[in-house]
Amino acid sequence: MSFWIKICSLIVLLFFISSCADYKPVIDFRGSEKKGADLERYDDDLSSCKKLAEQTVPDAEHKIEKVLIPSKNDLVAWHYKNNENYKTLVFFHGNAGGLSNRVYKLNELSKLKLNYLIFAYRGFNGNNGKPTEEGLYEDADKVINWLKSKEIYEKDIILYGESLGTAIAIHTG
Repeated sequence: MSFWIKICSLIVLLFFISSCADYKPVIDFRGSEKKGADLERYDDDLSSCKKLAEQTVPDAEHKIEKVLIPSKNDLVAWHYKNNENYKTLVFFHGNAGGLSNRVYKLNELSKLKLNYLIFAYRGFNGNNGKPTEEGLYEDADKVINWLKSKEIYEKDIILYGESLGTAIAIHTG
């Protein structure tokens, strides 16, 4: 199967998964029940960000490593390494909700022959800073550089964007 057929198949699969999933309220990492856009941004201090990275991932059906990616505003990220020989999908999320709103998609991604990394932009999911267009592009570059530092090469990286994240993924590519 050609590379582009695989990519198109993955995009269709992810679209199908996202359109069929039931919306559920999520518990944010502070313990209060909130819905999608209410989880959009948190401008906490770095200590809250580090506490956030130590929490478990709610409803995950596989082991996810939480990491902080060095940046002007350290970025909370979840990394799933299925097999070091597989490609790594970088998940650029949309502007509503936090990382935990995407767990149902991550559970499905974990069943495929790939690894993934999903991260929160500055000003989202407990990260410091205010989101700006240039800042989001900078965050994306830091994520790609972090993957390269882990010996994951550009040829082995797949960029996937959802809503706002699509523009960032396109710019990064």
